[in-house]
Amino acid sequence: MMAISSIHLLLIDSREAYSKRRQLWKGIKEENSRLYFRLKYTTLSGLTYLPGKVGGMLTKSGYRAARKIYQFQ
Repeated sequence: MMAISSIHLLLIDSREAYSKRRQLWKGIKEENSRLYFRLKYTTLSGLTYLPGKVGGMLTKSGYRAARKIYQFQ
């Protein structure tokens, strides 16, 4: 669910969405640091939160490729 929420906020591509994305990850880190570590640094989840603009572009490109392959929304 985190991966999907994080990617969808990236796809919105607005300052507000980026802010909500940061708040989402910050909230998890504050609530449960072990869960935050697992979500951020495991293979699949780690690919949804790559830092910087290049990371965001890579994440969006990967999502779009997966959407074409698996034909989901």
